[in-house]
Amino acid sequence: MTTQTTLHVNDVEPSRDDDVLDLPKIGSRARYDPLMAVIRNRVTARAFDPDFTVPEEHYDLILDAARHAPLGANSQPWHFVVVRDPDTKRAIADYFVDEQRARAKMKMKFPTPAYRGLATAPGFIVVASDFRWVQAFPVLKNDDSDLNRICTGRTWSAS
Repeated sequence: MTTQTTLHVNDVEPSRDDDVLDLPKIGSRARYDPLMAVIRNRVTARAFDPDFTVPEEHYDLILDAARHAPLGANSQPWHFVVVRDPDTKRAIADYFVDEQRARAKMKMKFPTPAYRGLATAPGFIVVASDFRWVQAFPVLKNDDSDLNRICTGRTWSAS
Protein backbone atom coordinates (compact mmCIF):
# COMPACT_ATOMS: atom_id res chain seq x y z
CA MET A 1 0.00 0.00 0.00
CA THR A 2 1.42 3.39 -1.02
CA THR A 3 0.78 6.32 1.26
CA GLN A 4 0.05 9.67 -0.32
CA THR A 5 1.39 13.05 0.71
CA THR A 6 -0.64 16.18 0.09
CA LEU A 7 1.32 19.27 -0.89
CA HIS A 8 -0.14 22.71 -1.41
CA VAL A 9 1.46 24.60 -4.27
CA ASN A 10 3.63 27.47 -2.95
CA ASP A 11 2.80 26.39 0.62
CA VAL A 12 -0.39 28.43 0.58
CA GLU A 13 -3.92 27.29 1.05
CA PRO A 14 -5.18 26.19 -2.37
CA SER A 15 -7.87 28.23 -4.03
CA ARG A 16 -8.99 25.38 -6.32
CA ASP A 17 -9.03 21.61 -5.99
CA ASP A 18 -6.51 21.21 -8.83
CA ASP A 19 -3.89 23.17 -6.82
CA VAL A 20 -3.54 20.21 -4.43
CA LEU A 21 -1.06 17.53 -5.43
CA ASP A 22 -1.28 13.96 -4.22
CA LEU A 23 2.35 12.89 -4.25
CA PRO A 24 3.48 9.29 -3.95
CA LYS A 25 5.59 8.23 -1.00
CA ILE A 26 9.21 9.41 -1.16
CA GLY A 27 11.24 6.78 -3.01
CA SER A 28 8.32 5.71 -5.19
CA ARG A 29 8.86 5.65 -8.94
CA ALA A 30 5.17 6.26 -9.65
CA ARG A 31 5.85 9.66 -11.24
CA TYR A 32 9.50 9.19 -12.20
CA ASP A 33 8.92 6.46 -14.76
CA PRO A 34 6.27 8.36 -16.79
CA LEU A 35 8.43 11.50 -16.73
CA MET A 36 11.48 9.56 -17.94
CA ALA A 37 9.39 8.01 -20.73
CA VAL A 38 8.62 11.53 -21.97
CA ILE A 39 12.26 12.62 -21.65
CA ARG A 40 13.62 9.51 -23.43
CA ASN A 41 11.17 9.91 -26.31
CA ARG A 42 11.63 13.61 -26.92
CA VAL A 43 12.67 14.74 -30.38
CA THR A 44 14.73 17.61 -31.71
CA ALA A 45 12.80 19.52 -34.35
CA ARG A 46 14.86 21.27 -36.99
CA ALA A 47 12.02 22.17 -39.33
CA PHE A 48 8.55 23.37 -38.55
CA ASP A 49 5.17 23.69 -40.21
CA PRO A 50 4.89 27.45 -40.76
CA ASP A 51 1.09 27.23 -40.69
CA PHE A 52 0.92 25.62 -37.24
CA THR A 53 -0.13 27.84 -34.35
CA VAL A 54 0.88 26.97 -30.80
CA PRO A 55 -2.08 27.62 -28.50
CA GLU A 56 -1.50 30.52 -26.10
CA GLU A 57 -2.23 28.18 -23.19
CA HIS A 58 0.82 26.07 -24.11
CA TYR A 59 3.13 29.05 -23.72
CA ASP A 60 1.48 29.81 -20.39
CA LEU A 61 2.02 26.22 -19.21
CA ILE A 62 5.70 26.28 -20.23
CA LEU A 63 6.27 29.63 -18.53
CA ASP A 64 4.51 28.42 -15.40
CA ALA A 65 6.78 25.35 -15.27
CA ALA A 66 9.86 27.55 -15.78
CA ARG A 67 8.72 29.90 -13.05
CA HIS A 68 8.66 27.00 -10.59
CA ALA A 69 12.11 25.68 -11.54
CA PRO A 70 14.60 25.40 -8.69
CA LEU A 71 17.16 28.16 -8.36
CA GLY A 72 19.86 29.24 -5.94
CA ALA A 73 18.80 31.55 -3.12
CA ASN A 74 15.59 32.46 -4.96
CA SER A 75 17.73 34.70 -7.17
CA GLN A 76 15.42 34.44 -10.21
CA PRO A 77 18.14 35.63 -12.60
CA TRP A 78 16.12 35.07 -15.74
CA HIS A 79 13.52 36.67 -17.92
CA PHE A 80 11.36 34.78 -20.40
CA VAL A 81 10.31 36.29 -23.71
CA VAL A 82 7.80 34.54 -25.98
CA VAL A 83 8.75 35.25 -29.59
CA ARG A 84 6.14 34.81 -32.34
CA ASP A 85 6.82 37.76 -34.62
CA PRO A 86 8.26 36.46 -37.94
CA ASP A 87 10.80 39.30 -38.30
CA THR A 88 12.06 38.82 -34.75
CA LYS A 89 12.30 35.04 -35.21
CA ARG A 90 14.26 35.55 -38.42
CA ALA A 91 16.62 38.07 -36.75
CA ILE A 92 17.31 35.65 -33.88
CA ALA A 93 17.86 32.77 -36.31
CA ASP A 94 20.29 34.95 -38.31
CA TYR A 95 22.18 35.82 -35.14
CA PHE A 96 22.60 32.15 -34.23
CA VAL A 97 23.70 31.22 -37.74
CA ASP A 98 26.29 34.05 -37.71
CA GLU A 99 27.52 32.94 -34.28
CA GLN A 100 27.70 29.34 -35.51
CA ARG A 101 29.88 30.39 -38.46
CA ALA A 102 32.15 32.52 -36.26
CA ARG A 103 32.71 29.61 -33.87
CA ALA A 104 33.44 27.27 -36.78
CA LYS A 105 36.07 29.71 -38.13
CA MET A 106 37.68 29.79 -34.67
CA LYS A 107 37.71 25.96 -34.70
CA MET A 108 35.89 25.89 -31.38
CA LYS A 109 34.42 22.46 -32.17
CA PHE A 110 31.11 23.80 -30.99
CA PRO A 111 27.97 21.86 -31.98
CA THR A 112 26.40 23.37 -35.06
CA PRO A 113 22.68 22.62 -35.08
CA ALA A 114 20.46 23.95 -37.84
CA TYR A 115 19.51 27.24 -36.19
CA ARG A 116 17.99 28.41 -39.47
CA GLY A 117 14.89 26.43 -38.49
CA LEU A 118 14.15 28.89 -35.70
CA ALA A 119 12.80 31.31 -38.29
CA THR A 120 10.03 28.86 -39.24
CA ALA A 121 9.14 27.78 -35.70
CA PRO A 122 5.60 28.80 -34.73
CA GLY A 123 7.16 30.49 -31.72
CA PHE A 124 9.82 29.99 -29.10
CA ILE A 125 10.80 31.22 -25.68
CA VAL A 126 14.01 33.14 -25.18
CA VAL A 127 15.57 32.81 -21.73
CA ALA A 128 17.65 35.85 -20.83
CA SER A 129 19.76 35.91 -17.69
CA ASP A 130 20.34 38.98 -15.57
CA PHE A 131 23.92 38.58 -14.41
CA ARG A 132 23.59 41.28 -11.75
CA TRP A 133 22.38 38.52 -9.42
CA VAL A 134 25.93 37.19 -9.05
CA GLN A 135 26.81 40.33 -7.10
CA ALA A 136 24.60 39.02 -4.29
CA PHE A 137 26.84 35.99 -3.80
CA PRO A 138 30.30 36.32 -2.29
CA VAL A 139 33.29 35.09 -4.24
CA LEU A 140 36.15 33.49 -2.36
CA LYS A 141 39.53 34.94 -3.11
CA ASN A 142 42.90 33.92 -1.81
CA ASP A 143 43.13 36.85 0.56
CA ASP A 144 42.80 37.68 4.24
CA SER A 145 39.12 38.56 4.13
CA ASP A 146 36.90 37.38 6.97
CA LEU A 147 34.80 35.34 4.53
CA ASN A 148 37.85 33.53 3.17
CA ARG A 149 39.11 32.76 6.69
CA ILE A 150 35.73 31.37 7.73
CA CYS A 151 35.33 29.21 4.63
CA THR A 152 38.88 27.88 4.53
CA GLY A 153 39.19 27.34 8.27
CA ARG A 154 42.21 29.59 8.58
CA THR A 155 42.74 31.19 11.95
CA TRP A 156 42.54 34.88 12.63
CA SER A 157 45.81 36.77 12.47
CA ALA A 158 46.72 39.31 15.09
CA SER A 159 46.48 42.82 13.69
